[in-house]
Amino acid sequence: MNLWVLALGCTPAPTPSGMQPPILVTQVVHVEPLVRQGDEDCTRPDLVSCGLPEPTSWASRTANLDWLEAWLGEARTLDLLLGPEMARSWQGDAELLAALGADGLDAIAVASAGRATLDRMLETGRVSLGVHVHSVLPDGEGRYGTVGLEAAAGEACLAWEDAPQEEPDLRAAEAVVFEGIQAAAPFAEAHGITLTSLSGHLPRTMAAKIVAVEDVDALDPEVDLDVPEAYAPTRMGSAYSECFIQAVDHPAFEPYRAHETRALGAGAGPWVLPGEQSLGFQGVHLDHRVDVTAGAAKRRLLQLLLNWRAAGLAGEEGRPWTWTAHTHLYHLGEGEPGRFDPGGRTSRVKEGMALRGDVEAVAGWLDGLASAESFGGVGTEGTGVVEWALADDLTREGGAFDYAVEGEAPPVGLETEAY
Repeated sequence: MNLWVLALGCTPAPTPSGMQPPILVTQVVHVEPLVRQGDEDCTRPDLVSCGLPEPTSWASRTANLDWLEAWLGEARTLDLLLGPEMARSWQGDAELLAALGADGLDAIAVASAGRATLDRMLETGRVSLGVHVHSVLPDGEGRYGTVGLEAAAGEACLAWEDAPQEEPDLRAAEAVVFEGIQAAAPFAEAHGITLTSLSGHLPRTMAAKIVAVEDVDALDPEVDLDVPEAYAPTRMGSAYSECFIQAVDHPAFEPYRAHETRALGAGAGPWVLPGEQSLGFQGVHLDHRVDVTAGAAKRRLLQLLLNWRAAGLAGEEGRPWTWTAHTHLYHLGEGEPGRFDPGGRTSRVKEGMALRGDVEAVAGWLDGLASAESFGGVGTEGTGVVEWALADDLTREGGAFDYAVEGEAPPVGLETEAY
């Protein structure tokens, strides 16, 4: 018997007394920068901590892509946001593969397998592509380094009109984003699709993130970019929507338009697609401790179901109900994190992490809801209470998320009445 039936009291559903649109869901996967060997001086003056990529972690991440292909099954969807080094490696970049194969690894075979897997996933029509960047740029001969930046002034979640967050270096932000675009675009072009999303550590401010989505060449007016036509984003990932979890212990349950100063909604910018943070993770994110284990994510999903049910019973107009979850490719290793391993759910970038069980558990719950015609006396206007959909289909009008209306009080600790 479906566990949702037992846990949520859905035994056989009575005739629905209200209706709501289905909750559209997808899984978001970030493909992170590669681990580097050593910490060396850089050829480029704007980079620090340069080094060659570490081959073992690269190969294991590529193998995780095979598991992700199997996870897709026949109905699930995901939004795959490519990082530049992994994207270039799967395209067969000669310098990068030479560095990855220097210790005897058959890098060409690994890269070819990764490319073949990604091609098959894109051919299903249930995988959308985007760009994910941190602060990494190439330094030549297969080496990469980090852009040396000062910390941005102001905490992202607390920024408002009278105390905006400041961007440390727009030129560096443009270079990092453009590198990500150039690396990911060939995959989109090969499959006749576009790169529909941008997420990343740079730019840091909401205003600059909006520019990076709407007109990336405008970040640095002194540099003219030849931006690939495949770069046509409509979304800026989850942006800083995690700030809402700090306030109310669950993500926003509908997409919203980005505000140029505040982290949370009611603006006129590109879409923000809120959601759970990286499934299975327990640690610090945006300076706050978070719990994104499968059980914690299920609790917040239950909150969404209760809100959906209440709207249906009250006869409210339909809303663009949305739920997404994130993960990282290096989190999807084999095995379990270990109940008594203090680092198993934090951040082991080089070794990788074994959190695929959390991702599968959450997807299984969503699959169960996708086959349910009603929940708690409220019927769905779709094929199920939940429907797997492409990320572009999740971003739609009709929401009422307005936590950043102009003129409100500053979000001090996200505890004021305005929040």
